[in-house]
Amino acid sequence: MAEFREQDSYINSDYDSDSDVDESVGPSERKASLTNSIIELVDNLLALMESCERPPGASIPHLTIRLARMQEFPEGGYDDDRIPATFKAIRKKGVNLVFGDLDDTPLELPSTVWKNKKLRPARKVNLDPTALLGICSDLLHHPLPADEEEAKRRFFRPEGFLVQGREGRQGNEGAGSWRGQSQNSRELVKGILDEIERPLIEEIRDTLDSLGEEVEFWATQDAVTHIKEALGSDMVVGDGLEQRRMRRMLGLEEGDFFEGSRYHGKEGCLKNLKVKVFPESLDDETPRQRQNMTGFHKSLSAACTQFLSEYYISLEQPESRQAKILPSFLQHRKLPVAKVAQLSKPFTIVSVGSFARGAAEGMTTLCMGTVVFRDLWTQSRWKPRGWHQASYELEKADGVDGRGNAALWMLPYRCMGEGKRVKFEQGDYSYPT
Repeated sequence: MAEFREQDSYINSDYDSDSDVDESVGPSERKASLTNSIIELVDNLLALMESCERPPGASIPHLTIRLARMQEFPEGGYDDDRIPATFKAIRKKGVNLVFGDLDDTPLELPSTVWKNKKLRPARKVNLDPTALLGICSDLLHHPLPADEEEAKRRFFRPEGFLVQGREGRQGNEGAGSWRGQSQNSRELVKGILDEIERPLIEEIRDTLDSLGEEVEFWATQDAVTHIKEALGSDMVVGDGLEQRRMRRMLGLEEGDFFEGSRYHGKEGCLKNLKVKVFPESLDDETPRQRQNMTGFHKSLSAACTQFLSEYYISLEQPESRQAKILPSFLQHRKLPVAKVAQLSKPFTIVSVGSFARGAAEGMTTLCMGTVVFRDLWTQSRWKPRGWHQASYELEKADGVDGRGNAALWMLPYRCMGEGKRVKFEQGDYSYPT
């Protein structure tokens, strides 16, 4: 009780004296204006929690007040009814009120609630534009080469057909048989060697099969538009199997997505692969994956939505505050421009929009490559001091006592390879114009 006696003196003569009590005011009115140092402390802490910087989408922290030198129900009760009234007032503000000292409380760092539990994807998977493209790639479906030399013959130009100055980024030409090859050829060989070691269709299939549930694939309208435009160029056609997979995956053409694939008949849960398109608005009735949703889903969605809002405002108002604080990787003049396709929206904007929608739906967003997310994750506004990972590793996900579903599933990048493979098989080693 000393916490009250020292500053508020609820049961000493100062507060009980006639000079401090207005007899014209009834007991209920005096209780309504109840105030003391503890209530003021609670109000100040709540105001601070409202205004403190935190990651986008993160909830306001919960407050617990411990009265270490008091009992809630002392023998015989309290002489002054303002003391239990204070307890009630504090709890009414949404504060967790506890009593007693810390002698029996272990002062250990909190442990992760999902310790030793494997992270798993949701049964509803959102495909970002890299995944929509990558899952159609020739590298994931055409028979694999037997070894590195066969992989090089598939995508490297013979020495006599190399043209100096077409190696791509300077300083990255490689050595030996890699030297002088174009950047695209090097990426294709690296990708197919990686595919030999880590076949992505098998990884996706086996991971989703292990859920023991029917899986669904979703995508944003912008991501679907992007893949249609990206695969519409004659320069990447080849035999047209990548385009056919795209059409069948999106329901634009009837037929088996895996026809002609090395995985035909071994598709598992990916059999009859079809992608559903999100309605434009979150307010529409959509079958969201709310169970096992985590705070990271909320933070990812809020951060991406915030950055996209700033991007679109900056297009219309280049001198606005939003334009000035827009992250560098989203500034219009710095966005990459596609070389072989006419795109309605920049790839980076489509990707950020895909992250935002998938996370808002509580789904797992599958992407192939880490470039866009790496730029997102490095933004200081997403990681205020003291909130580097928020409480993602400590929280309990909605509807489950444990880790919850993954918000992101990142796999290696895969290029479109059919066009170059077919062209080189026909003896045409010319460079694109």
